[in-house]
Formats: sequence, C-alpha cells, structure tokens
Amino acid sequence: MRTNLVLTDDSRSTRTRGGDGSSPVILFSGRSCGDKPSPPLILNQPWLLFLPAILLLGGCAHSPTVDVLGSYFPAWMLCIIIGLFSTLIVRLLLIGFGIYAHLRLKPVLFSCTAIFFTLAVWLVFFKN
Repeated sequence: MRTNLVLTDDSRSTRTRGGDGSSPVILFSGRSCGDKPSPPLILNQPWLLFLPAILLLGGCAHSPTVDVLGSYFPAWMLCIIIGLFSTLIVRLLLIGFGIYAHLRLKPVLFSCTAIFFTLAVWLVFFKN
C-alpha cells in the first residue's frame, strides 16, 4: 500500500492518506498541487528591490574634484580633455610620419586612443 505524506502549517504532525497507486504528494503550508503558485521571491521581499540601487550608488560617496583657478572642476572632465588633446597629438604625429594615410577604421582607432589616454590619466592622477 502506497502512502502520501502531507505537511501543513496548522499542525506539526504528519498525516498520511491512503494511496491509490498515484505518485506521492508532498504539501507545504496547506497547499494542494492545484493551487496557484506563490509569487516570486522579489515580490515577497520589497526591500530586495533596493539592492541594485545600493550596489550601484556605493561609488557616489567620493566626488573627485580638482581646484582649477579657484573653482572646483570635475576630475573626470579634466581627464577627458587631456585624453582628447593627447589623441590630437597622436593624430598629428601619425600625419607627420606619413602613417595616417595607410590607416583603416580611423574613427575606431582614434576613439579607442581617446579612451585609452582618458583612462590612463585617471589611473595615474586620480586613483584612490
């Protein structure tokens, strides 16, 4: 004889039902197999919605600024300006050496060069 195990919230004891040859049924919190499934975990715990914001806003604790002529200037903007001017110097050097005419995908090359110089300046002068 096959028995099915049923666990419910209202009683801590287990009770068995007589088996009719079907597969065992395990019930938690008084639900039967045909009931609507529970909502996802994120909807059960509203505070979990704040978790991505907490992780993403953790870098906003420090504002890197540079004193330029008495006013504070964002350091990232200064790094971008230095990166763009460095890229312009590299372009002029490539034109002077005669390499510029042989380059392909110039927008991609100079975009990557500007990003490289911008991030290099940031790492050299403003890493914490």
